[in-house]
Amino acid sequence: MLKKFFQDLFLCFCLVFFLFIAVEAEKLGNFRDDLTLKIFNEKCGIEMMTQLLYQKYPGAQPGNNPAFHELEEFTAEYTSRRKSDSRNLSRISSGELKIIPIVFHIIHQNGEENISDEQVLSALQVLNEDFRDNNPNRANLVVDFQGLEGDAMMQFALPTLDPDGNPTTGIERIYDPNFEYGDDFLMQETYNWPRDMYLNIYIVKHAHSDGYAAYSFYPSAVNSRPELDGVVLSHWACGTTGTALWSHYRVIAHEVGHWANLIHTWGDKYAVNNSKACRTDDLVDDTPNCIGLKGSDPQAGPDGCNTEYESCTSLDMIQNHMDYSFCPIVFTLGQCVRMEACMNFHVSDRDYIWTYENLVDVGLAE
Repeated sequence: MLKKFFQDLFLCFCLVFFLFIAVEAEKLGNFRDDLTLKIFNEKCGIEMMTQLLYQKYPGAQPGNNPAFHELEEFTAEYTSRRKSDSRNLSRISSGELKIIPIVFHIIHQNGEENISDEQVLSALQVLNEDFRDNNPNRANLVVDFQGLEGDAMMQFALPTLDPDGNPTTGIERIYDPNFEYGDDFLMQETYNWPRDMYLNIYIVKHAHSDGYAAYSFYPSAVNSRPELDGVVLSHWACGTTGTALWSHYRVIAHEVGHWANLIHTWGDKYAVNNSKACRTDDLVDDTPNCIGLKGSDPQAGPDGCNTEYESCTSLDMIQNHMDYSFCPIVFTLGQCVRMEACMNFHVSDRDYIWTYENLVDVGLAE
């Protein structure tokens, strides 16, 4: 009798959970309503893909890679200087606005992964909202972290000229039956545009064969492999309309954060939800220590957004873009300064992509 009671209780819980998901999806209107178990996948595959990168190119490993140490040393010095130059923390990320040319390569097999221009443009809007601290849910930021929000002073724009100087919309569609999954390095090697001119975004059916929604690499890891520099997104983790999933539509900001040298809030030594991560750091002062929270974890709650969650004796900032919750809202001031440092250093051409000379070459300036 007792066993049947708990079975019925469990079934009721499952029913309530999936009803909640359905209601949330309906409230968001623009999102697809055929939600699947994809929402339980981890958002980011940077750890697994970086290990593959290291296996194929051992020189990319931090111990063999001068670019890693050069960038981190510059970042530490730059951050210290920006702090001392600012009279108060709220001014620390008031640097120069940088326009970043961004190109979307849609690699498709004539399926739903061949998303519409509208869906791509909605992803671009989300990206610009998040990097300029204009997230529409900003008012929902937990009180404990209000005042730490940062404007990264980076704005992403579609170019009007391709690498050969021909007109482009910045959205490229490529039929290729060989790249249903985006974890084959040959895809980027085949279709990349010069990384000193464009941020390459690849839209595919699935970013990774193990189900990760997206991935990118740290700048230092691909300093000597320019063809692998960029962001790979599953089509269902892109934008706010069409095939987009409500739980993953801001993943693009997370991955571009990695592109600009941000680490997961729990650091990069351990996987998400590993208690050992309490002893590691993301090299940013104003993000609290944590072990990370996946939106699909039970402790994340039915909406994937338990803002009262504590993993390392203090409140987790699960609304940070570099966490795995379903409710990312902000980058912190410290994260913005770390990205600013990256964009002012030569590793992986980050200090050139936003220059006036390049903006002229891609048709975004005269």
